[in-house]
Amino acid sequence: MGTPGDWRMTATEANGQPAAMVWFHDEPFGVAVLTVAEDGIVAITLFADPKLTERFTPSSVVHGAGDGNAMVHSGAGAGADITIESTPST
Repeated sequence: MGTPGDWRMTATEANGQPAAMVWFHDEPFGVAVLTVAEDGIVAITLFADPKLTERFTPSSVVHGAGDGNAMVHSGAGAGADITIESTPST
């Protein structure tokens, strides 16, 4: 996995799902998309394509009213133009 600081992630959104743009050693690595259900994160799908980081925009994080929760809203721009689909493994 590396050492602290090797990986960097920035929140974004893909197809309405929370996601993260990923860099390794300050070089683009890809995009990780979270599948969320009522009981939490049920899957993390990693698209290890460095060019994908160019097609997303960072999200802004808006914190809840003192409850410790946060909502992630996608930034405007290129992130709205991409579609990523995957078939879950069985």
